Amino acid sequence: MAESGSNRLTITEEESKFPVWQQVQTNGSLRWHEIEIRDASLPEDVNDLNYDTRDDNFSDDDSSDEEESGEDLKLREYQKELAEVALTGRNCVICAPTGSGKTKVAVYIILEHLKRYPEAKVAFFARTVPLAKQQYQTIKNHLPGNNEILLMSGESENSMSLHKLLPAHNVVVLTPMILVNHLRGKRPLLTEGIAVFTLLVFDECHHTREGEPYNNIMEYYLKEKRQKRKMPQVVGLTASIGVEKAKDEETAENNIMRVCGNLDVDHLATVKRNKEELKRIVPVPREQEFKLVENEVNAATLKILDVVKEMENMAAHNADDGNDDNVKAFMECVPPSKKHPEYCQWVQCLNKAAKLVRVPDVHLKDVAERHEANVNPNLEILADTLRRHVVQRGKDARAIVFVKTRMLAEAVSSWLCRCGEDDLMGLNAKKFTSTQKPEELGGMTESQQKAALNEFQSGKVRVLVATSVGEEGLDIPQCNLVVKYNHTGNEYCPLCKRISVESSEIRTIYEKYRVSIDRELLNHIKIVPYQEWSMDELSFVGSAICLAETEPGKKCSHKIGNVIKHKGCPFVALGIKKRNLVFQCNGEAPRAFKQWSEVPYVVEELSQEDMLVYAMT
Repeated sequence: MAESGSNRLTITEEESKFPVWQQVQTNGSLRWHEIEIRDASLPEDVNDLNYDTRDDNFSDDDSSDEEESGEDLKLREYQKELAEVALTGRNCVICAPTGSGKTKVAVYIILEHLKRYPEAKVAFFARTVPLAKQQYQTIKNHLPGNNEILLMSGESENSMSLHKLLPAHNVVVLTPMILVNHLRGKRPLLTEGIAVFTLLVFDECHHTREGEPYNNIMEYYLKEKRQKRKMPQVVGLTASIGVEKAKDEETAENNIMRVCGNLDVDHLATVKRNKEELKRIVPVPREQEFKLVENEVNAATLKILDVVKEMENMAAHNADDGNDDNVKAFMECVPPSKKHPEYCQWVQCLNKAAKLVRVPDVHLKDVAERHEANVNPNLEILADTLRRHVVQRGKDARAIVFVKTRMLAEAVSSWLCRCGEDDLMGLNAKKFTSTQKPEELGGMTESQQKAALNEFQSGKVRVLVATSVGEEGLDIPQCNLVVKYNHTGNEYCPLCKRISVESSEIRTIYEKYRVSIDRELLNHIKIVPYQEWSMDELSFVGSAICLAETEPGKKCSHKIGNVIKHKGCPFVALGIKKRNLVFQCNGEAPRAFKQWSEVPYVVEELSQEDMLVYAMT
């Protein structure tokens, strides 16, 4: 099938509301003109998803009823300084560190704008649904009651009704594709164009680059401006304007100027007069790296390995007695390394296959706790780091420790709470994992997530041990330490070796197509649409191209597979026949395989639960 950049990927309006499609539309993997949303009914099989919109729990604002009103909005001196240029009506970018309260500055600017222009219409853009919800709540808390504020995202039932709802609202908080969808086409829904607004605020405005939705909006803006129309004021918010991969000052300046040019701004607002106040309130973060070491073989390790081997033998014995083909198949492909994540995945799969097989209870926890003197040296490094940056800084200090797996989140948080050291146990560490897996597999419910964040904010919990679910949207100023603990990835793309997918995040469709259910992968590929064709009740709609860089400024552009639609949702079907991939197996050197049957991974069939989580979370 020939590939062509002139083809367009077509989805229905209902499909466009799926969070997974919203991600594809907003992360730059598709240019705005490469996707077409048609007004048509959704295929019946997509309705099986039972779409139930869930609230995201990553907002750091839990006291909405107690926030001060807009009339009482109090700014620090450095925040007033950041707002000065915008208050004159000039287009500008406000650049200040994370945790400095840029959203509060934006609210102040919006308030003053509404006072000055009674007929004002303000659009506040946030790139993701969770952040849009968070910023909406913050703005709503501070706006006086006589102002009407609207939240719109791909999750909204009225996502294609901005043109109808705008007249009744002063401020709208929205994800960028909402506006793009209302502006494009020969007969755009928003007939007045961008000029209907008087102020545009772009959160994380450094993403105003070629191919991204923010830039698509500004393309419409500049087109209307050339027609001599009165255009809205533009204000951008960012912690770092972004210098891309620049290695010298001139290139860095050019990158900054390019973003400013895309936003049509002529001023970069930074703190100059009140630097000392800013430094006192928002300390500049420092990065440090510690090389982790292989845990030495000790008595506890040997005992655990003995018990694990005993359990394997028991499982093999029961597999023979039970005469169960599935369990037997698992026992024939035991991963050789007990330390590798693949072994944990194998155990989970075996557990599912052998739920009806009764195995004598062996207490691994008791074995480990009897040998606590043999502490993992990497945990000692973590403990020392937490003591210096959290314990010694007093009760207001917080830390987030990012780990790679749910099991490691459970293990690290549990160790911190039972290590026997009063200062560390006093931190009351708690895990923070996704709702994508049940509790027995290390997942959390939404209420558990909310409770953990509330306790973290209040100081009852001073350390969160989180998987990657916490990396987006956790905006908590009290957190003064972020640790990435053993946070590395498996190599996957054979050319650049920059992007990876864990085998536990791969599923089969119809026991034939291997697809990724890791939504993070969608942020690192470019989708090149081709003429849609069907096979096995699946639609093949484009190629998945690696967007990582082999060297600064040079994209990898290696094809890692095809993009398919299954029940209305996009999946990356991973290719293997043309050596599109390499595999990291049990800590060994990366290697390629010619057939999926040669890959020593146990891959499960895509379940209804997997489908719901992937499409709707």
